[in-house]
Amino acid sequence: MRVSRANVIRAVKMAFIIGPLLTLINQTWIVQRLLSGQSIPAIALCRVALTFAVPFAVSLYSSTMADRARRAG
Repeated sequence: MRVSRANVIRAVKMAFIIGPLLTLINQTWIVQRLLSGQSIPAIALCRVALTFAVPFAVSLYSSTMADRARRAG
């Protein structure tokens, strides 16, 4: 499976659009603590990173599979 540069760029854009929204929805307590200047545990940063990684992976996979299907006919 070959990943194109355009698909990676599209996936990064999706991650930076969807990631913050999902973080606000699912990790509100992290955002509140950051805004109030409190520290947060390292595991919370891992959760935020995963919140961005999932839309990136889904977008990259779906774009790559769509390209593959187009090439196959």
